[in-house]
Amino acid sequence: MGEAPEQLRTLVRRDVAVFLGGSALAVWAGALIVVGRLGLVSETTAASVALPCAVAICAGCLFWWASGPRRWLRDRYLVLVPVCLAAPSVGIALYDLGASTVAVMLSSAMGFAAAIVLGLAFAARRR
Repeated sequence: MGEAPEQLRTLVRRDVAVFLGGSALAVWAGALIVVGRLGLVSETTAASVALPCAVAICAGCLFWWASGPRRWLRDRYLVLVPVCLAAPSVGIALYDLGASTVAVMLSSAMGFAAAIVLGLAFAARRR
């Protein structure tokens, strides 16, 4: 039935840790893309380093969200924020590495996914 307050408190602490760590890494990956665009380092080098980092953030946060308690999935959107922060870095890095078609497809998918998550968040709040 209900989860023990200590278990829920532990889940929230871990969610906040995933949010803070993932957000910091996503901002770093975005900054690395910007540094590459400014010409301080090669665009290809910046994209080659930022892409695996951003993909790991997206996969890790999605896994953490999906592996949590099923009854709390609609209320645990905080762990998906780093995905939204890292997703543009993935698209730009793919474009810089020459995969423009894949970048456009992923960009479209990211937009649809963000709209779905936003819709679910609003639906959960209106209950």
